[in-house]
Amino acid sequence: MNLKLLFGVSLVIISLVVGKITTITFILYFNYPWGRYLSLAIYLLSWLLLLTGIYICGVEGAGYIKKVYKYFSYKHYHEHVKRYSRDVGHYAMEAGRKYRENMKSRIKKRKIYKNKNHNDIKEMKQEAR
Repeated sequence: MNLKLLFGVSLVIISLVVGKITTITFILYFNYPWGRYLSLAIYLLSWLLLLTGIYICGVEGAGYIKKVYKYFSYKHYHEHVKRYSRDVGHYAMEAGRKYRENMKSRIKKRKIYKNKNHNDIKEMKQEAR
């Protein structure tokens, strides 16, 4: 990675962070005109910083910018949450199925033990060991 690309990527990252921070301050200071206008001005400057970073990076940095920017989007996190929650759901269903099967076999063994006399149960336990 050359110095030009590193500088361009750092400008893009700084621009994204500043853009998100100014969006939050715009919402927080919406009732105050000076805070709203200052946040808006800094937000617009962050776009200039972003475009400058993209221009410096050039074509070779486009792949890096896409990789960095995806972590700032809602869609990226939504897809991961959806996928992992589905996996957890399948795991929970499988664990529940195994638990039910285990309990059925235990109940079945208890019914067998109830029908047998005391000596037969001792023999069955010794055979199991």
